[in-house]
Amino acid sequence: MEKITTIEQSENLIFEAINRLDTESYKLYCEVNDLSNLSLYKAKEIAQRLAEMKYAYEQIKQAYDMLDVATQNKGICINNRKRLKLLLAASVSTFAFVSNATLGILSLIVLNSKVILDFFSEIVDYENNYRSKYVIPNSKLELTEKTIENSERIYNGRIISIANALEHVESEDDELYIACRINGLLELYLNGDIEEENITEISDEYKKVLIKVLKSDLNSDNDDLITLLHQYKDHTNNLGLVKKLGIS
Repeated sequence: MEKITTIEQSENLIFEAINRLDTESYKLYCEVNDLSNLSLYKAKEIAQRLAEMKYAYEQIKQAYDMLDVATQNKGICINNRKRLKLLLAASVSTFAFVSNATLGILSLIVLNSKVILDFFSEIVDYENNYRSKYVIPNSKLELTEKTIENSERIYNGRIISIANALEHVESEDDELYIACRINGLLELYLNGDIEEENITEISDEYKKVLIKVLKSDLNSDNDDLITLLHQYKDHTNNLGLVKKLGIS
C-alpha cells in the first residue's frame, strides 16, 4: 500500500472504508432479519460477522476521530496565524502612533483590514470544506453504529427462538432436527473437509431440507443442489469484511 502523507489521502481512505462499512452493515442487518430457525449454520456465521463488524467499526471510528481532530487543528492554525498577524499589525501601529496619532490609527485600520481580508477567504474555504466532507461520513458512522446494535439485538432474539424450537424437537424426522444435521455437513463442506459428492449421497429427505435452506438464504430460485452449494461457497468467501477494508 502506498504511504499516506497528507490529510487528503487519509480522508479518501477512511471515507471509502466508512461507505463500505455502511453498505456491509445494512446487508448484515437484512440477513439477521431473515434468519430462520432452519438456518443454524448461518447463525454461527452471522455471530462471527457481527464480531468482525463491531471490530471494523471501532477501528474506523477511531481513525475517523483522529482525522477529525487533525483537520480541526488545521482550522486552529489558520486562526492562530490570523491572531499573530493582528498582533504584529497592532505593534506596528503602536510605534506609528507614538510619532503621529493620526498615522497610527490609519495604519491600524489598514493593516488589520488587510489581515482580515487575507484570512477571511481561507477560513470560509476551510469551514465549507470541513462541512462538505465530514457531515455525511459522521452521519453514516452514527447510522452504522445503530445498525450494528440493532442487528445484535435481533440476532440474540433469533437465537433464543431457535433454542426454544430445538427444545420441542421430538423426532429425527422433524425438519429442524434435519437442519441441525445438515448444518454440520455445510461446515465440513465450507472447510474443504468434504466434497459436493459426499453431500449428494445424503437421503432425499435431507436433500429436500438442504435445498430449501440454501434457496432461502441465498435468495435463489435454483433447485440444483450442486449449483446452490457453489453459490453458498462463493457467498461465504466474500464475507471477509476486515480483509475487504484492509484492517489488521
